[in-house]
Amino acid sequence: MTDAEEIFKKAFWRRPSPADQIQHAERHEWRDADGLERWQWFLVVSASPELIKYLRDDNAFGLVPASEAPVVTEAPGWFQFKREEVTVLRSRHAGMRLIFSTSDNTLYATDSGRGFTKGAPEPSSTSQGAQPPGRIPSSPPPKP
Repeated sequence: MTDAEEIFKKAFWRRPSPADQIQHAERHEWRDADGLERWQWFLVVSASPELIKYLRDDNAFGLVPASEAPVVTEAPGWFQFKREEVTVLRSRHAGMRLIFSTSDNTLYATDSGRGFTKGAPEPSSTSQGAQPPGRIPSSPPPKP
């Protein structure tokens, strides 16, 4: 998927403002017969002060500072930054990384994850298993 605004919305749960200039955006999805197996996206944005405040200062996604910039595998060629010229916020348990340039308002962002896990199969409606124990029987008493 290369619809930049749609990728931005999925990534940040909001529309870009007119001041947010999306330079590059790319989302990959891997599917099988059962649906989405895996996804990954990359964004480079000339971010507005409002977007930087929302993501970094307000910490909208509850991210933590990273000690160093990540080496991002599978990244497109345009997703490049100088590791010594950025600060990074990362997710504690997932793949989200927000990489802020220290020299300008450029934001590099990426995330990845798994698809949806299939739920348990529906119980068979024809099974006549034992009723769970309770105070009141599930059938009326016998007639004398």
